[in-house]
Amino acid sequence: MRPERRLAAAALTAAVLIAGGCAAALRQATPEDAVRLAPQWPGTTLEDLQRGRSLYVRRCSGCHNVYLPRAFPPAKWPGLVVDAGFFDEAWQWPKKP
Repeated sequence: MRPERRLAAAALTAAVLIAGGCAAALRQATPEDAVRLAPQWPGTTLEDLQRGRSLYVRRCSGCHNVYLPRAFPPAKWPGLVVDAGFFDEAWQWPKKP
């Protein structure tokens, strides 16, 4: 998996996995999270998940509260991230104009 796609997947995964209503309450990814996600996103590391969490907080919390994972069905999250304008449909980041 290309690094850009892996980072995009990590950002999405971090958004879906984290809990809490604001950036200060977001839990950090754990090594167990990386192991659990390996079958779906091979090569994803703890560092990828941590960067994804940081990206989520930096890019999303400036406009709205960060959402709880259960706020949307898992299948809806990719579309929300694309609709926010930071990724394109091919999960390229940053989105090219």
